Amino acid sequence: MYLKKIYHTNKWWFIVILLFIIVQLGMDIRQDISLSPVYHYGMFSNVILPEKHYTVTEITVNDKKLQSKDLSPYRWDKIILAANLYHDQKNWNSLLWNTDIKRMLHLSDSSKYINNISPEEFNAWYKNYLQGVLHTKADSVSIDFIMYDFNGQNLVKTNN
Repeated sequence: MYLKKIYHTNKWWFIVILLFIIVQLGMDIRQDISLSPVYHYGMFSNVILPEKHYTVTEITVNDKKLQSKDLSPYRWDKIILAANLYHDQKNWNSLLWNTDIKRMLHLSDSSKYINNISPEEFNAWYKNYLQGVLHTKADSVSIDFIMYDFNGQNLVKTNN
């Protein structure tokens, strides 16, 4: 056994390794943090199954749909992330207000603590933002959130 052999070879390293094992096992049992993902066995113990529903963001600039293959991953993330964050802002505001701010600060007025960006404000900002990211003039910009269902084999566009 490895621990027995190291105990006889070097007692100091035996103590270090034993403490590491005890701490890591404690964290695995509590399922909170890990010292390293390599040693956190729970991270690799379950199969990740596909979701039943997916939302795909489609951005169209000047009547041309943007494709991830035409852009670097960094630029694609900049384009998609801004649209997705705006799309999810109401849910995020509600979650942030109800789970953190209201609970910790005991306030009743949420207007100063959540963002209220109108669609017109966002669209004007996003158009300028895209022009900077894409280095081209954007005369028209369209953002669509397309729903897909996973039927066990393929993604199928839903009729929304």
